[in-house]
Amino acid sequence: MGAPSRFSNGLNSSSGLDATNMMGQIDPSYYHTLFDDFEYFTAANWTITRVGTTPTEALVAGDGGLLLLTTSAGAADSTFLQDPIASFTVAAGFPIYAKMLLRLSDANLSSFVFGLQNVNTAPLTASATNGLFITKGSGVSNLSLISRSGGVSQTVVGSGGISMTNAVNAEVGFAYDGKTQLDGYFNGVKVASIPDIGTLPAGNLALVFGLQNGAAAIKTLTADYILAAKSR
Repeated sequence: MGAPSRFSNGLNSSSGLDATNMMGQIDPSYYHTLFDDFEYFTAANWTITRVGTTPTEALVAGDGGLLLLTTSAGAADSTFLQDPIASFTVAAGFPIYAKMLLRLSDANLSSFVFGLQNVNTAPLTASATNGLFITKGSGVSNLSLISRSGGVSQTVVGSGGISMTNAVNAEVGFAYDGKTQLDGYFNGVKVASIPDIGTLPAGNLALVFGLQNGAAAIKTLTADYILAAKSR
């Protein structure tokens, strides 16, 4: 590894006119950011929706801080976590960036969702009436990039380079440019794009992620980190 760049006076993101113009570090107030590396987990801090007899959500040992979601064995059993405070809105002029590092015990017969949605208890269904998010269905390898407004969806299925493997980390994410475009990413490569999302998702949105069985067997999703950030 090469030597780091050294900025002895700091590095500043300020416009140069505001109160932090001489602060020797990046001003964190420029983005509203939700980031969780799962060094700690308190179930009461999330709205958790479970289907089945014994789904669980718990920290497990492993590099990077890991949260393990485990379903029970019913054919459509699930566990979904949503931030109880819907603290994001989609607005013109304010880009949004989101990504998640995860792995699935069964990369084929599992469905998952990650992104921003209206508060609901069934994020893989039409109950998610508004949002920007990514899903993967059971029995498919491709990801679906979705913009939904008032129950009307624009969906693009990812193509090229999408291949999830059992128990292997994959990074999924999306970026809204603050204008019209929504792009989806898999392992750092753009794999889907909606050039014009049309009507923006309405209302207050909350970060959501989770897992649903695609067969009558216990499945797991291991979350390494989640990130959502919107410019102010």
